[in-house]
Order: sequence, then structure tokens, then C-alpha cells
Amino acid sequence: MFSVGEKVVYKTNAVCNVEAIETPVFVKEKDKQYYKLRYLFSSGNEVVYVPVDSDVGIRKVMSAKEAEACFETLRNVEAPDFEPRQTVLLSQHFQGLLSDCSIDGSLMVLKEILLRERKYNELGKKLRQAENHYLAIVEKAVSEEFSVVLGKDVDEIKIMIRQAIYGE
Repeated sequence: MFSVGEKVVYKTNAVCNVEAIETPVFVKEKDKQYYKLRYLFSSGNEVVYVPVDSDVGIRKVMSAKEAEACFETLRNVEAPDFEPRQTVLLSQHFQGLLSDCSIDGSLMVLKEILLRERKYNELGKKLRQAENHYLAIVEKAVSEEFSVVLGKDVDEIKIMIRQAIYGE
């Protein structure tokens, strides 16, 4: 169980603060508790409610030591070379990697797409819409989480990620 004030990652797309544990007014089961999560990097006033007893993809934000280990992973792990012609297969591939909401899946998607983007740029090609979609989601989430735990600006984190992936 998470505590009020704790930082968590919700699914693979957002770093949130556990703002409350409560029963929202819109819930019919008055004895059911929910985490009220507020997005940390949102310009709006967005919140999401997640049942406390749910196994929905919610996890504690990693430690700084774990974040540093992730940079090692980005440097050393081999990314799959999966480039199907059909966009639906590519989307299924990315969804499969992200299905357990783990940081490892997110890192793999990030490395795969960024390496492909670099290769395509050299060939004068562009990423497909699906690749751009997943890159935007995953890069945002990973950069925001690293930013929170390492105390660095999101844009600085994005540079650090690319440097780790490209070996610079």
C-alpha cells in the first residue's frame, strides 16, 4: 500500500503524487478506498483515482541508485531489431514490452525507437506515426521519473538518455 505524499508511477505514462486515500463521491461502493493521484508534470489540475486493492500498473518511483542503474541498462542492453511493415504489429510489439508497466519495458522501447530514429535520420527517413506516439509517451514518463529521483531538469535528463543510448 502506498502512503499519502508518496511519489508513484501510474501505468507507463505519468509520475504522480499520492494526494489522498479516500472514497470519491462518484463511487457507489462507499467502503471502497482509492488512491487520489495528481500528475506531477501536468499543467492542469488532473487527478486519477485508482482502487487501492487494484493490480493496475502502479509502482513506487525508483531510487536514485536504481535510476543510475537504468542508464547502465540503456548503455549495455541490446534493443530488438523489429521493424515489421504493418503498423499494427509494431504497436503490438511496443504494447507487449510495456504491458507489465515496468521500467525495463519502457527502457527497451525507448532505446529501440531512439536507435531507429537515428538510423532513419541518416537515411533521410522519418519515424512512423506509431513510433512517434510511443516515443513521446515513454520518453516523457522515463524522463519525468528520472527528473524526480535525480533532481535534474527533464530536458537535461532527455540529453542524458540519448548520450547513454548513443554511447556519447
